[in-house]
Amino acid sequence: QLERDHVHNVYDKIAPYFNDSRYKAWPKVRQFLLDLQPGSIVADIGCGNGKYLHINEEVFKLGCDVCHPLLDFAWSQGHEVQMCDGLHLPYRDGCFDAVLSIAVIHHLSTKERRIRAIKEMARTLQVGGRIMIYVWAMEQKRRRFEKQDIFVPWNPNPHSPRGSAEEHGEPRSRATAQSASEAIDSNADKHRKVRSTSSVADEEADLSPAAPQGGAHRLWFFSRSLDSVCDFGSLVASRSSSRELSTLPPTPGESEGNKASRRGRGLIKRGHVEGSCLRYYHVFREGELAELIQNHIEELCVKHTYFDHANWCVVAEKVRLGKI
Repeated sequence: QLERDHVHNVYDKIAPYFNDSRYKAWPKVRQFLLDLQPGSIVADIGCGNGKYLHINEEVFKLGCDVCHPLLDFAWSQGHEVQMCDGLHLPYRDGCFDAVLSIAVIHHLSTKERRIRAIKEMARTLQVGGRIMIYVWAMEQKRRRFEKQDIFVPWNPNPHSPRGSAEEHGEPRSRATAQSASEAIDSNADKHRKVRSTSSVADEEADLSPAAPQGGAHRLWFFSRSLDSVCDFGSLVASRSSSRELSTLPPTPGESEGNKASRRGRGLIKRGHVEGSCLRYYHVFREGELAELIQNHIEELCVKHTYFDHANWCVVAEKVRLGKI
């Protein structure tokens, strides 16, 4: 229920704001795809609007996601995509040479579900194949998190002295403690039984709010743990703990676009999104993702791990077949 309300439903609402020319693959993700052998078969699990599916015409790429509006856009660009659950992928065992998981795992609300998702991707990977996983990092210069399991407000229509985001061609977001508190309060009963996973989290081109070009704008970042988010008393305290930030760094997929995105820009009509949409994230500590793989997915061997623009990345290789 938590993921349905604060991940799936939110992306369905804000999908139109991701279908413009600002989003492209980051250099390291692009290079991962370009380094693949010609004829390789690649799966992009959680492909969104398909911004990675145009890279390297010498490999065959399949994309999947749970967000129908984003998949519609990707399909309109000629990409092979389908709607499915990342915990139950409709692919054969060992059929892919490479798998991408960019800004997906951090939206799963428990450690067990994160492990299941990685195991399911590993199942579809052939021995010798590689998987690249990006997740949001807890260690960030411009953000401070109280807990690892948080709600992040996303507001598509911030007030700005420079005019609206659409006027400048840059969909932007501004998180405010007030809007987050109101949204949480209205949904408190719905999620009162959800316990914080921070106790087990110590043992998870996402897309960050985009900053305007040419200077900083006022932005209040708000985050609360899942156990306190439904406690009204904590909302008051959370406002005082919010901190003012300058411009935010990008995350995988932002900046200049390609001709395909321009062709399909008008496919999804931008509806009215009231207030802030709260997205759930589990932000990963340093080493957490690699340890998760090493301790629970025996068929994967971690080859590289690094920090990239407020994200932790792991590249792992399938070394033996495991029973899923």
